[in-house]
Amino acid sequence: RSVLAVGFAGRRRRIALTEGSRAPRHWWRHMLLTHAVPLPVRRPVVSATVQLARAAGLQPTACRVELHDAPDDIAAVQAFLRRHDLKPGEFAVMHGLSRMTNKEWEPSRMAAVSDDLLQTHGLRCVWTGSPDPTDRQKLDRGVACARHAPVLCAGDLPISAMHALLRHARVYVGVDTAITHVAAAAGTPCVALFGPTPTCYWSPWNNERAIDHAFPDEPGSFRNGHVSVLQDAETFRREHRWEGLATDKPSLGMAAIGVEQVMAEVAHQLTRSAVHSAA
Repeated sequence: RSVLAVGFAGRRRRIALTEGSRAPRHWWRHMLLTHAVPLPVRRPVVSATVQLARAAGLQPTACRVELHDAPDDIAAVQAFLRRHDLKPGEFAVMHGLSRMTNKEWEPSRMAAVSDDLLQTHGLRCVWTGSPDPTDRQKLDRGVACARHAPVLCAGDLPISAMHALLRHARVYVGVDTAITHVAAAAGTPCVALFGPTPTCYWSPWNNERAIDHAFPDEPGSFRNGHVSVLQDAETFRREHRWEGLATDKPSLGMAAIGVEQVMAEVAHQLTRSAVHSAA
């Protein structure tokens, strides 16, 4: 549909992303466009914006994912922090839910990490989620496993306010979902948990990297500045497929990520953040 919209816009230069195929069924795309820009292959999806800009004759020097907070969202976050006696830099945010079950992490493991963050690092935890009843049930399951009750933010703030909340967090732990990318854009130290999703495409972007930066081509865990990505490479190779992936069932790859792994990366990110703050 986006190709159709661009094609019929009536502009002299018509640029859009395509699958890069010249198969007979795609002929109409190339007829409508002056510049058919192939989707990135085994490169960060965000790099498509750079390719579009270059096709338009621009010469971008950086690729940054930036969000700007509306005054109402800032006020809502400040009120939320006051209501729960949370101080900037003294809490962690965790997000273990997704619209796709195969991206979620077991609530009991979320609880174990939440408890460890408080006991080891003195950080209270805010668990985020939607107001959807199913999400709330999953959050409640996790809370029941926790020795120290986290602060729940399940519909208390609009999604537009998440960036303002995450800017105040000391560290973030979350699964492959939009909130994790928001946390990375906010510059918050992140530990991102990936199951059957290809990390070469969808790992959170680090704004400090070069414009043509690429993630590792092979699956598995890696560090990218303030973002740590955890993924079990062997399970990914067995589980991932582009077609027919069961998104409504738990992922073996997510089950392969242990609490100790997550806490080791949390410790790394907190140490890294402290060193950078002191520099």
